[in-house]
Amino acid sequence: MAQHRKRACEGGAAVTTSWTTPAVSAGFDAYDDYVENRLAYTPLVNDLQTACGRGGIVLDYGCGSGKVSRRLLDAGAAAQVVGVDISTDMITLARAQTPQPAARFHTIDSGHVPYPDDTFDAIVCCFVFINVPTREELRAIARELARVLTPTGRLFIVDSNPAATGVPFPTFRSGEPGRGYRDGDERKVSLQIPGTGILELVDRHWFISTYEAVLTEAGFTVDKVTDRGAQTVEDVGSQAPIDHPPFMQITAHLQDHSESTIGAG
Repeated sequence: MAQHRKRACEGGAAVTTSWTTPAVSAGFDAYDDYVENRLAYTPLVNDLQTACGRGGIVLDYGCGSGKVSRRLLDAGAAAQVVGVDISTDMITLARAQTPQPAARFHTIDSGHVPYPDDTFDAIVCCFVFINVPTREELRAIARELARVLTPTGRLFIVDSNPAATGVPFPTFRSGEPGRGYRDGDERKVSLQIPGTGILELVDRHWFISTYEAVLTEAGFTVDKVTDRGAQTVEDVGSQAPIDHPPFMQITAHLQDHSESTIGAG
């Protein structure tokens, strides 16, 4: 989902997609995310319901145009959803397209959620980390998510699976085939937009170990990392390679005192 601005590296070149550009926001909103819905969002909703029940307040960090927020409410997986994003255009789309009164949407600065400590029973963060250009900003986001999550809450991160980089799927390809990527490298993404053509984006290739390290530093314990892929070709169409799960889900909770003590020892 939309989260990060175009940034300049030391040489001055742009290294991430400019999500605050109206054309990019509109193009991404028009993207048909049926593959993501089938393989990633539906399991996410089920896992959130199992872990947190149905009566909680959920933060959708990097909510984009509200597609995941609406799915959470439609499924009854949350009593209330708060969606936040740095893109004003995305937030405008989310408000216009979300009829549920239990949803609220706000524009934010990266790494800042304007809510008190321990506000949210669960946090979902879908396709956000891949749009963050530096580890420092990843750390800032993770610390803020830890701050606003209740002590018994759960964090769910859904993102591109680095193991499927360069593999073509029915509606997208993340990364160039045959290329090896280092941790933090730029990675070109191609999305098939219905009736329009290809939307080209640039994200970041982060190793799973980086996710785990950043979350641990922020005070989380990673429960598990789960591949999200097709079980059969009928899952998302005959073009879906079932031996390369395109997505992953990371589930984490806040460390309690005993875990912190063990880690320190």
